[in-house]
Amino acid sequence: MCCRYYDQDLALAKEQQDPTSMSRAYCNLGLAHKALGDLDQALECQKYFLATSHMTKNKGAKFVALGNLGDVYIKLNNTEEALKMFSEQLTLAKSSSDRKLEGTAFGNLGGLHRMLGQFDKALGYHTQELTIFQELNDFKGECRAHGNLGNVHMALGNYSNAYRCYEEQLDRARDLKDVAIESQAYGNLGITKMNIGKFDDAIGLFEQQLALSEQVCLSFLCICHYEKVWVQHR
Repeated sequence: MCCRYYDQDLALAKEQQDPTSMSRAYCNLGLAHKALGDLDQALECQKYFLATSHMTKNKGAKFVALGNLGDVYIKLNNTEEALKMFSEQLTLAKSSSDRKLEGTAFGNLGGLHRMLGQFDKALGYHTQELTIFQELNDFKGECRAHGNLGNVHMALGNYSNAYRCYEEQLDRARDLKDVAIESQAYGNLGITKMNIGKFDDAIGLFEQQLALSEQVCLSFLCICHYEKVWVQHR
């Protein structure tokens, strides 16, 4: 259903010869196809998204397109092309002197190298990711970077280091007042405790995760109910 609407959006953008709207439509259509598992269609759409972002000379859109392409290539098990896309992201971010984009690119590269089992490289990229977001006082980016570093240490069996990273992730989530990320951090801490055999501690952390997850679900249900009531009374 959503693909049909994005197709209509794309057709309208082409009819109006609006490159910016075409770029947005290709991006959305590609994401929809990826969610549905239509990876070849997703790849084609994101390539068109990249091409139209060149036309509009929109560096932010180009950065997103490269990231989307990298994600699709990972799904297609083509890590070589994914690495090219994320490396181009980093080059673009540095040429634009955009530190936030640079941090995001380091995070993408770190995640790919962790997936490939190249943990030393992954640690290096995620450390640079964290440094940038700390310098920017970007708690959301910092939170993500702490989680990424924790995941690498977990994969290496460095559970004490992983635990410290997840504690930092939890602190930043509290600063953000983001219950969903806070819940995720408690889950990460619980898994770490479980891996070192401290099951009572793990159960306590998982119970805190569950309580927060229930808050997230309740909030979502309240939003859905409000939107339903609003639509009925329009």
